[in-house]
Amino acid sequence: MTRAAAPFVVAVSGPGGVGKSTLVRRLAPLLREDGFAVVTARRRGCARCRREDSGDRRARTGGLGRGLREGAHGFVDAVGLSLRLAAARRRAVRLSRGRPAVVLADRGPLDGLVASDPVPGGFLARRFLRSAGRCDLTLLLEAEPDVLLARDPDHTRAGLDEAGRRYRRWAGAPATPPVRLRSGPAPRSTADEALRLVRQRLPVPGRAAGRARVVLSVFDDPFDDPGEEPRRDAPDGARRRGGDAVVVGEVARRLAEEFDVTVVTAGSRRAVPAGGRVTRRRLPVHRAGPRAGRLLFRALLPLAARRIPHDLWLESLTPPLPAGLLPLFTRAPVVGLVGDRRVRDGARRRADRVPLLLPERIGLRRYRALVVPDDAGAAALRGAGRRTAVEVIPHGVARRPDGERSHDDGFVLLLGRLDLRRKDVGLLLEAHARAGPAPPLLIAGDGTRAEERRLDRLLAREGRGGDVRRIGPVAGERRERLLAACSFVVLPSRRGDCGPVALEAMAHGKPVLHFDLPELRWTGAGGGVAVAAYDVDALARAMRRLAADSPWRRRLGRDALAAARARPWSRTTDRYLALVRRLLDAAPPSSVPPPPRREVTSP
Repeated sequence: MTRAAAPFVVAVSGPGGVGKSTLVRRLAPLLREDGFAVVTARRRGCARCRREDSGDRRARTGGLGRGLREGAHGFVDAVGLSLRLAAARRRAVRLSRGRPAVVLADRGPLDGLVASDPVPGGFLARRFLRSAGRCDLTLLLEAEPDVLLARDPDHTRAGLDEAGRRYRRWAGAPATPPVRLRSGPAPRSTADEALRLVRQRLPVPGRAAGRARVVLSVFDDPFDDPGEEPRRDAPDGARRRGGDAVVVGEVARRLAEEFDVTVVTAGSRRAVPAGGRVTRRRLPVHRAGPRAGRLLFRALLPLAARRIPHDLWLESLTPPLPAGLLPLFTRAPVVGLVGDRRVRDGARRRADRVPLLLPERIGLRRYRALVVPDDAGAAALRGAGRRTAVEVIPHGVARRPDGERSHDDGFVLLLGRLDLRRKDVGLLLEAHARAGPAPPLLIAGDGTRAEERRLDRLLAREGRGGDVRRIGPVAGERRERLLAACSFVVLPSRRGDCGPVALEAMAHGKPVLHFDLPELRWTGAGGGVAVAAYDVDALARAMRRLAADSPWRRRLGRDALAAARARPWSRTTDRYLALVRRLLDAAPPSSVPPPPRREVTSP
């Protein structure tokens, strides 16, 4: 994450009554409309300082005491000016929240030099010039003496002439000479001209000074060591990684090549490195469990958005809430990553005019774009009638090294998160029993402890001890070995959200047996075998044929391998990168997009 840039300091100088404070008051809202965080440093000082700004000082009289008093007063004035500008800079950095900041001062070091008129090269002159060097732009307001006399009757023509001589003499002393600006009778035209001069020297708001900041949020941590076996004593939310987390991890690594990337996930530590330019921020919600933890995680995202500077946010939309409140708390573009079918089901209910929850009604319409992995999900979301853009970006898969070869050890594999409500293991066990002499079934994966106990009771009740085994969670090399050794993979999902697992199996050249669901029909040309949804007999027949017909199984495996090689992660992440570039180019570059910018009048 890039450090906030130093504020751009603009000092407005000129004789008293020329309209410095008025110009600052008019200039500040115009710069805020451009997307800048603006802090004003108002004039402070005694009545003598304000009178001396006009140059209407009494002639200096001799005497050591008088000289010491004036020198001490000038020193206090210089120190006060420096402290005031420093405080304004700190306040601007604190209030910027990642936006470029501007400090506007209605009295600058040039006014102090004119008021004190120190000895050139002396200590007091150097002090004022040091402060002038910290100002990025000094606007010197000038006006005709008749205009100043009409505005302030306390002026005298002689005093104004003296002020003009001093400003001309000291204007060339700073390293950056001031820009002269004529103060006419129309304050608005003066402010427009000042805005034009400031815009010419200001950096472009947001990303010109550094890389854009992209934040991705997902409950499961995508950056755990892939070669490490999940710990059985780890909290539920910390030991499982779903397909959405895998996608977020790959996309984050790709985006980090061009942007500063932060990944917000559940965990116990606030910030840990994830390698490269990716920063990982953890919200401490994992101990609440997988379901309550997800609710709490989604509820805390708006607070995280207020603390993490960002130009774009990608949020993984996971149940139980199909949409969050994050777009309501940030004006940066928010992209929803819709990988779960239950989120798309919410869109169908909306299209069918079924009453929805308040977060669904309010939240979904506020996302700048929604990303889905298949055309079926896109059709459901587009059919809901929302104006949000829908992008179809299929999942990717890592290509296996060419030297690795798959083999067939004669078992069927069920791989994925154990969720008996979404993956009907009961139907699979019944179909496996009806398949006659079928290969052993290995159930690999983990779930909540309650789900695991339910599955163990189901296996014990049916007496499936030898031909069906639950082997627990697998990761890393063990997962790869199982995929390489199985005969085929079966996915009895009721929701069709197991696309990443299907791609993994296809990358190992294994057929995938699944119910005929719209979200999985893309596997038909790549080694997929679809049976009628929830038809136990059809599932049993397909398992029996796959187990017995090895030539057909090998042909399906070759088709699966070819289809997987056509879906590398590089193609998926390139499409995400193109989407992010397009949204960043279309959106105002600051993390809090400003309203339409006001155009200045022609000078």
